[in-house]
Amino acid sequence: MSCKKNDENGIPCYYHLQSPQLLNRDGSFDKVNGISDFYVFSQGKTLGVFDSLSYVPDLAEGLADVKIFAGIKNNSLGQNRIKYPFIQMYDTSIWVRQGESYVISPVFEYAPTADIDMARNFESGNSWVESSSQAGSVSIVTGSNSVLQGIRCGLFQLINNKYYAEFIESNDIMITPGDNVFLEVNYSCNNTFGIGVYSFEGASTERVPILYLTPTTSSLDKPTWKKVFIDLGMIGVQRQNTSKFRIYMDYAANETNQPKIYLDNIKVVR
Repeated sequence: MSCKKNDENGIPCYYHLQSPQLLNRDGSFDKVNGISDFYVFSQGKTLGVFDSLSYVPDLAEGLADVKIFAGIKNNSLGQNRIKYPFIQMYDTSIWVRQGESYVISPVFEYAPTADIDMARNFESGNSWVESSSQAGSVSIVTGSNSVLQGIRCGLFQLINNKYYAEFIESNDIMITPGDNVFLEVNYSCNNTFGIGVYSFEGASTERVPILYLTPTTSSLDKPTWKKVFIDLGMIGVQRQNTSKFRIYMDYAANETNQPKIYLDNIKVVR
């Protein structure tokens, strides 16, 4: 028996969407995956864009082929929501009847063609350099109360009673115009901080701010994690003559005199 569509005045079935999971290639799940939207299709037709825990109506009956794409807030902007190009579609088939509800718990995976660079993670060491005249420190933290993913994360703090600090990540990111590249970062902060890139063109260097992330917690001791997807391909389009970039992060002690910024699970995906 194949699926059929009822007429537009018929009684729909409903798909009850659960919180998504994102499976990494090492078999672990992202504990905070940042997937904010579901782009839902049934029988090749668009049902719409939904949040998790939504009930999605479908005028189908029989065996329904349901496809779901993962959506994100591009550059953390709620008004700039997109299908994330590096997570492959979740596909399931369900026998459905009019008026019934069916739970769907999407488990997403990265697309097989996605190149995932995790060199900036803290599992094998620290690649961030303080660049603001000994105003800040970065340390590797262990322990389940602080770390989100794996066994280590990075903690950025001010020292010497300073007000402002900047840190630069020492690995180059090569981007040419037309490249589709995203930076994925899990973070926790009790103070606003900025993320951007330095671009290198010959002997000249340009500092390019991208976004600012507001506090996730007021605690000094217990991180509250979120995830951001940063569109680095956009930077490559804007700087046609530059191909080499490095990430930076910075902050000033505005909300607290003891800023603590935690970073973890950093990925450059293309």
